[in-house]
Amino acid sequence: MKLAKPDLNHVPPSHHWEFKSFMPGARFIRIVDHEKSVDPSTGRPRYSPTDFNPTLVLDKPHVRGRFSARRHRDRSERYSYLYLGELVKDERLALLECIDVLSLGRTENDGYRLLDEASVQNLSFAYITLKRATTLLDISTEPFAGVFKANLDTLGGRNHRMTRRWARYFRKVAPHVDGLYYRPAKYGTDASGGNVVLFAEHEQNGDMIEAEHTTVKLTEKAGVARLVALGKDLRLAYTGGVA
Repeated sequence: MKLAKPDLNHVPPSHHWEFKSFMPGARFIRIVDHEKSVDPSTGRPRYSPTDFNPTLVLDKPHVRGRFSARRHRDRSERYSYLYLGELVKDERLALLECIDVLSLGRTENDGYRLLDEASVQNLSFAYITLKRATTLLDISTEPFAGVFKANLDTLGGRNHRMTRRWARYFRKVAPHVDGLYYRPAKYGTDASGGNVVLFAEHEQNGDMIEAEHTTVKLTEKAGVARLVALGKDLRLAYTGGVA
């Protein structure tokens, strides 16, 4: 399916929009690359898991990271944002965001995917809590997205340039919301929950989340325990050790 661009002249009536609300204390999760987040020359953190993405780059379809979505010239479209996974059942969703499960080898007998230590040695789970009530524009289903002439294939994250373009559009037509609630292509059904992207002014952090958070490295004892527990659900066999 051809990825649809937003129609910048199309602003549907607001009573056709859908919203997703979360109350203070709601829990979210994200995957953090703790090697990239630390300056190797000083050992000091470059950024926290709760820091919004501050860096300006040109949009590229297959590049993801700590980038502020924008077009090349228009300063008004620059903003910072933070991706969070909805903590519905467990951490499996956040793991799927960073691990290409289909590329992993299988065991001969039961067909479990083999996840080795090298695949997760730089990753941590970060558990984050909302500080205030948050209202998001819900584009997690075809009917909800269709109001804006969007489709889930476009919004699901397969082309990062296109999703950034849509994020700019949604932020423009709905400046009063705190961000977006959507379903990544890897998640499948709504039983798995969704993802959140929170908006903030460029080079600033939003006021929606608590600065304090809990981080668990996936190669440490607690992290390995989580991988083993997730293994049955995702049919993964973790083959690494414990740090």
